[in-house]
Amino acid sequence: MDSRGHPAGPLLGGAEALKAAQAAGRAVRRPQDRAIVLMADDRYPKLLRWLPRWFRERVEGRVSMPDLPILLERVVMKHG
Repeated sequence: MDSRGHPAGPLLGGAEALKAAQAAGRAVRRPQDRAIVLMADDRYPKLLRWLPRWFRERVEGRVSMPDLPILLERVVMKHG
């Protein structure tokens, strides 16, 4: 555990990434479903390398909270 009580260490990286991917997948259940998944936690950039390639390829990028509405609008316009 790190100083905030979050799991830490290389062995937990894969397990935490799996949990993150599963949580993101809850928004999409059928092929026609679409979702915007926000991973608003400082742990996710560290877990990104453990996530599946298909997931990493769809990451739009990191954004600060004040810029979040701009990113959301861009994603919606791009993906409809």
